[in-house]
Amino acid sequence: MKTERFYVRDVLSLQRRPTSVEIDQTYVEIGVRSFGRGLFHKDPVSGQDLGSKRVFYIKEGDMIFSNVFAWEGAVAIATEQEDGLIGSHRFMTYRVNERLADARYLFHYFTGGDGLSAIRNASPGSAGRNRTLGIKSFAAQSIDLPGLQEQQRIAARLDYCRSLVGQVQSRATDSGALLAALRQQLLADFYARHQASLTPLGSVAAVFRGRGPRYEHGSGSIALNQGCVQWGGIHLSRAREVEVDWESSVPDVGRVAEGDVLVNSTGDGTIGRACVAGRDVVGIPFDSHILSVRVTPGFLLPEFLALMIQSPQVQSVISSVKGANTTKQTELGKKKLEKLQVPVPSVEEQNLELRRLRDLLARASEVENLGKLRDQLAEALSPALLKAAFAGHL
Repeated sequence: MKTERFYVRDVLSLQRRPTSVEIDQTYVEIGVRSFGRGLFHKDPVSGQDLGSKRVFYIKEGDMIFSNVFAWEGAVAIATEQEDGLIGSHRFMTYRVNERLADARYLFHYFTGGDGLSAIRNASPGSAGRNRTLGIKSFAAQSIDLPGLQEQQRIAARLDYCRSLVGQVQSRATDSGALLAALRQQLLADFYARHQASLTPLGSVAAVFRGRGPRYEHGSGSIALNQGCVQWGGIHLSRAREVEVDWESSVPDVGRVAEGDVLVNSTGDGTIGRACVAGRDVVGIPFDSHILSVRVTPGFLLPEFLALMIQSPQVQSVISSVKGANTTKQTELGKKKLEKLQVPVPSVEEQNLELRRLRDLLARASEVENLGKLRDQLAEALSPALLKAAFAGHL
């Protein structure tokens, strides 16, 4: 692809429009996302709240660079929606010389093409806020541009291709939300089918609260905490080391047994989270923020109970019955968990339902994994498109 060399100052001219803030007016500031992901609008603020802050008007067509994050592609073009909004002194507004350059081409060039190197050359420092875009240094950088018509052609192709990538990513996000909702609906239906067999949990299982541990780094002995209890199973990597003497003093009821259903009893966002303990954690103590439910054999299957606890109905009950302890932290008490009503159909029905649900959830998981793969491919496609475009292959 034939190109011609210019200085940045040949194609971009800095235009600042300082404005005097009036205390009785309302203003909306803009921000620029990194990696060419566009502009966003901050919440409206009064002039009184802005105070003495230096702000500048934005006009449609401005090419805007964040002077602290331009080095990672925080560049955008103002549209009609941004016309008349304001930006702080950290956002540099440039006008494009339309005789030499196409604004959309420059956007792609500075967010993923060789233009990003020009920005980084003018942004000295190691990382983050230390890498501030130098105005004079940036203006003196050399950039290679094809003819205007070729720029417009490439920009149109890139806009089209990246819009397709955006659609794919949007669908992947929608699919993820849909699958999460589907899982919840499956669990809700699972619960509802057996509502006639509701039974207080304490009548078919024993509930134990863990002990308050004494921590000691480097002891080699561990105890489970609420961070270990995740919906998908126990995460031992989150366990903390405890004193050897404390660990050896914990009785059997304070240690995990195979098949225990461990339930987090405290913490906003973690309370009520539950999973079945496997052989790999048998004998490990658990702390006082975990309740262990040990089911009565022949009445209730641990996996069935864990899925029932995940259901929207049970989670709603847990949310409504949790109290507050002396530290003002929400707490699911042992007695409240024992009173929790859970479906207890026959073991044969439990096994049948588990097989059905495992199959449905496995299919949903396969779809979810395909969606993640699609999203990863779409993410990798954008830099590949940019590379092809600026090499003259698009």
